[in-house]
Amino acid sequence: MLGQILLIVGSLMFFILFFGLLLVARAHHKVKQGIAIVRTGVGGGKAAYNSGIFIIPVFHSFEEMDISMKYIDVACLGEEGIFTKDGFKANVKARFQISVKHDFESIIETAQMLGCEQASDQATLDKLFKAIFQNALTVCTEQFDFLAIDNDKTALQEAIANHLAKTDINWVGFELHQSTIEEFKQISLAELEKSENIRDIRAYRRVRKSLMNRDKLSSKVFRN
Repeated sequence: MLGQILLIVGSLMFFILFFGLLLVARAHHKVKQGIAIVRTGVGGGKAAYNSGIFIIPVFHSFEEMDISMKYIDVACLGEEGIFTKDGFKANVKARFQISVKHDFESIIETAQMLGCEQASDQATLDKLFKAIFQNALTVCTEQFDFLAIDNDKTALQEAIANHLAKTDINWVGFELHQSTIEEFKQISLAELEKSENIRDIRAYRRVRKSLMNRDKLSSKVFRN
């Protein structure tokens, strides 16, 4: 009789332990690389990345957030070209690399202010950051002479990073990793000549004068 009771108790404990371990295994969600899991429910908001998190049905709900690198492309071309410190006008293209900060507070902040799905939506990110980055690109480009940027874009890229670091921006949990000047070209004389904008007219005259001085120098070198 006692043996039967012990057998029943042992079997019962085995099944309890087995189903307990099964429940734990099913409740534990492993997080993929570049993804964060945001959990809500009992215990308040929690986030996990590069690890795992326990999610118990009924007590918790969760969403996945893409926290990998995102890109904001800015193009200031033609009429929207940017003037340099010495009055030349350039077509400028830049790419800004951003992501949600890889810390729990920032992930929760992004989830609360944007939502997990919107945090990886390109249209949403462009709406949030594109105008900010375009303004930084314009302000900083105007601090350098044309040839200084044309010869070395590093100083401009550093100036943009410093400008954004000092500017009061609601990053909604994101951070800037890098800005890259992908194109920097002088706007053609033909484009400037058609414009009635006074700054474009001055830029046109500067380019003409620069070309004339270069031709004179080339002619002098040839004669010598």
